[in-house]
Amino acid sequence: MSVPKYEYRLLHIFVLIFAVCMVGLGLFVDFNPTWYMSMREKILIYCTPMVFLFLDMRLTICTLETKAEKRNIQHRTMIRIFAIYVIALATLLFLGSTFRLGFYDRNIWKSKPFTADHFKMYCNLKPFKSVNMYMNAFRTQTMSLRIIILNVVGNLIAFAPFGFFLPVVFGSRIRNVGRFLLVTAGTSALCELIQFVTMVGQADVDDVILNVLGALVVYVLVHIPPVRRGIRKLLPYGDF
Repeated sequence: MSVPKYEYRLLHIFVLIFAVCMVGLGLFVDFNPTWYMSMREKILIYCTPMVFLFLDMRLTICTLETKAEKRNIQHRTMIRIFAIYVIALATLLFLGSTFRLGFYDRNIWKSKPFTADHFKMYCNLKPFKSVNMYMNAFRTQTMSLRIIILNVVGNLIAFAPFGFFLPVVFGSRIRNVGRFLLVTAGTSALCELIQFVTMVGQADVDDVILNVLGALVVYVLVHIPPVRRGIRKLLPYGDF
C-alpha cells in the first residue's frame, strides 16, 4: 500500500523544522558564555539534522516523477547539509573558549589591535613554524598529546569535508583541482584573518596549509573511480 504524497510533504516539512531547531539549539548554546558543549554533543547536535535531511531527500526523491525534480531536491538538500557543516565549523573556529571568556568579561581583546603585540600574539606567517613546534613538543613530551592532536589533526579534519561538498554541491564549476584549492585556501585564509582581527584565535599560515591538505586528501579520495561510483549511487542526480 503506497503512502499518499501529502504525507511525504508533511514529513519533509517536519524534517526541515527539526533541522532548523537543532541548529538553533546548537547556536544558542554556543553563544551562551556560561554553557558549554562537549565535542560529542556538538557532533550530535549538528550531524543529526544532516542525517535526517539526507534520509528525507532519499524518501522524497522516490515520490517525484521527473529527473529535473529529483535533481532539484537533491541539490537543495546537499546545499542545506553543507550549510549546517559550515555553521558547525564556524562555531568551532570563532566560538571557542577564548571568545566565551572575552564575551563573558566584555573584553574580548587582550592587546591593542594592529600593534606589534597584536601581531606577535595572534599572527604567524612562517610556514611550518607551528608544525615543527608541535613535533618538537611531542618528541620532548613538553606538551599534552591532546593539545597536539587538536591543533594538528584537528586542522586536517576541520576542512576535510570541503573535499566532498565542493565537488558535489558545485559540480563542474569546482571540478578543476586548481579552482578547488583556490576556494579552499581562500576560505581558510579568510577564517584566519577573522580570528586575527577579532583575537579569538591565532592567524597561522600552518593552519591554512593543514586545512587545505585535509580537504585535498578527501578531494582525491572522492575522485577515485570506485569511490566516485559509490557516491553516484547515493547521489545519482547531481553533476558529480
